Amino acid sequence: MEMSFSVSEMGTSGVCSECFSFALPLSEHPNYFTEFPGGTAVQLGGTAPSPVFYISSKSADDVSVKITCYDRMTFTEADFPCDESDFIDQHGNEIPMPIGTVLSRICTECGFAHYFLNDNALTTAVPTIPRSLLLGRTCRDVLTTLSEAFCGYWCCSGLLSPDLYFVPFGTDMTAVVQSYAEAEYHEALRYNSRRTIQHIYLTDNTAEYGTDAGGSDTIRINTPLANPALYSALYARARSLYSGVSCGHAYLDALPSTPFCVEFDGEEDPQYINYCTAKISSRGILASLGRNKIDEGAWAYKNRTRRELEKRYAEGDVWKNTEVTKSGGLKMVYVNENTGSKKKYGFDTHEGGLTAFDGGMLSKQGITDVVCTYDPSDSSKLTELAYTYCGETVKAVVTWVGDNIGSVLISEGDDD
Repeated sequence: MEMSFSVSEMGTSGVCSECFSFALPLSEHPNYFTEFPGGTAVQLGGTAPSPVFYISSKSADDVSVKITCYDRMTFTEADFPCDESDFIDQHGNEIPMPIGTVLSRICTECGFAHYFLNDNALTTAVPTIPRSLLLGRTCRDVLTTLSEAFCGYWCCSGLLSPDLYFVPFGTDMTAVVQSYAEAEYHEALRYNSRRTIQHIYLTDNTAEYGTDAGGSDTIRINTPLANPALYSALYARARSLYSGVSCGHAYLDALPSTPFCVEFDGEEDPQYINYCTAKISSRGILASLGRNKIDEGAWAYKNRTRRELEKRYAEGDVWKNTEVTKSGGLKMVYVNENTGSKKKYGFDTHEGGLTAFDGGMLSKQGITDVVCTYDPSDSSKLTELAYTYCGETVKAVVTWVGDNIGSVLISEGDDD
């Protein structure tokens, strides 16, 4: 059996999920593909039980069956629960969603008992989240966006009840860790990198907060949620010392679980750990663990443009004034420059190629030279319509059968 987790780089962004895998004899489980259905809860018992994991995949060779499971963070791949009505007030203006509502909806949708942000200044700085960052996104997308803006990472914490837990970079990790272990026997700790963060540079591509010092002592954050209050919150917290450290082998007295600290025998202070792979057997818990080694050169936080280029254009994203909708169409977003309110017009496509438009269609070219011909005996019956459009003559000839239209023949070009 093996448990593992790894935080991205220094832990300044992302969603961290723990993995648990184990192998069983194939001879005892020949029907493994139905015996272990996806989503089934799995927990390693004992005096110190593990967190709950959920079966994600299974595979087999000639001897054994391998089952791979992930913690509750795997459920964040679900769509964020919202619709257009959540972002329109009683006057028809677009409104954002309170951040407490956003996190509560993620908890309800993904099965977390509570959420813990662990930095009260963040909700004061960013009290609401705009529609463009929520509609058409997955819960994981939303959490990733928040982690990048808030400079930290999300994980699942808690044994009795799974909680959505934010680990803010730069804070005293002993104050936020939820899991401790002792390592009486271990290899020597090896420190492999060190960085002192002294500057925060925050931007949304239109406004800038802080100074981009250009060196490795600066964390650069590009987020649409940037504002002066967020900069102040990050400046007060994220300036800190980060050092990478590794321990090739250590015997732990407890199962690892994010966020995690280890008390190594012979070391004065507990060590915060942001990656770990632990093999679990009857002989004990043997782990390879530490804090990620980082590049000590000019390191820059991944900016928004690069992130967008590295993934597909997401449903609900707005590029300039165009939005791709989930129903398979396009919307043109009109922003009133005086009030800031937004209205969307466009079209949706349906089965059979049917296209539904919002409002009427108006061509910039325009129709000219319109000539209408009516039945001499009944002026209410149009028999021919001719007009010029984009330099071409278009003619429609209508045949009547009594009071009903029998046929309409449309031709382009000058037939005379």
